[in-house]
Amino acid sequence: MRLAHVLHGLGAPGTEDIKLKQAGLNQRMPSGWIFGLDPLARNAAAGIALSPVRLKVKGAIKR
Repeated sequence: MRLAHVLHGLGAPGTEDIKLKQAGLNQRMPSGWIFGLDPLARNAAAGIALSPVRLKVKGAIKR
């Protein structure tokens, strides 16, 4: 498996970040998670729905 298939970038706006923190998932994956299976498992466990729309970003992304 290539590392690029596992790594995903995801910006978490304020409300989503709060949900992750409340669920205790802002710095770790849910228990039982296996590396490489579902990189977005923490979002699902915290009840965060992801938009299927891909954003077109031009230039560098800043933190």
